[in-house]
Amino acid sequence: MPDEQITKHIWNSATRTSNAFEEYLTRNGVVIRKFFLHISKEEQKKRFLERLEDPKKNWKFSMADVNERGFWKDYRKLTRR
Repeated sequence: MPDEQITKHIWNSATRTSNAFEEYLTRNGVVIRKFFLHISKEEQKKRFLERLEDPKKNWKFSMADVNERGFWKDYRKLTRR
């Protein structure tokens, strides 16, 4: 990703772009399926730490991700139904 695109608004921009692309595909008859790819809590932690250690990947890290880890057990309960 070009450095000039890595701003404090990166997620808003990425979300708008993604939504627009999905709308385009849907209008053209493409069925979009979304699904959750599970990784372990340990693997997630490892990836978070790698993002913090690599300046080019710092933009991928969000404190919201850390907060969401607090709900790990709740999410696991949902996936076992």
